[in-house]
Amino acid sequence: MRVSKDAFASGFRLRHFGSILHARIHDVYGKIVDKVQITVISDESKAAHILEEARRAYDERDARVAKMTDESVEEFYSCTLCQSFAPNHVLCHQP
Repeated sequence: MRVSKDAFASGFRLRHFGSILHARIHDVYGKIVDKVQITVISDESKAAHILEEARRAYDERDARVAKMTDESVEEFYSCTLCQSFAPNHVLCHQP
């Protein structure tokens, strides 16, 4: 994201961007989200490290889920929070 020099001169800072994201997430997902914390990272090396960790976690999750079958898990949990926008949907997941 780029912020114009005029916006910066007028007082717009990264914390304002975080406030906008915070408000928007509550506005769009208010029925299913209680608390939101926004952290803006502007250091490219720190952001790259965090992105690498996130991708590794997503890859591990995807690999675990790809191997799952109904027979391979003992417990299931159901969730109906998404029924506000998907009325015919009930999510069942294994912890």
